[in-house]
Amino acid sequence: MQSEADRKQVMIMDELKRLREAAGLSQVQLALRLGVSQGAVANWERGFRVPQTGSLIKIASILGCGVDALLGLNTQSADAARDNTIPDREVRVNG
Repeated sequence: MQSEADRKQVMIMDELKRLREAAGLSQVQLALRLGVSQGAVANWERGFRVPQTGSLIKIASILGCGVDALLGLNTQSADAARDNTIPDREVRVNG
């Protein structure tokens, strides 16, 4: 049975890679922008390590999403932020 920490680590690694690739960045490019090694990014994506809070905030800023998206909590807002669009909403008009 997975612990809460293990589940969060899996979410971060899956979402980080997905969002990084969607932004068109390589591990090296993201690492350079963050001021970390490519190995650090690879370790996060493989689930060997988890980024520190400060790094999560920087990653979210670079990828144009919220930390919640990196944690797998709100993928719709991450997609919208990346596309610079607002999710479609149903509009009802009285009358």
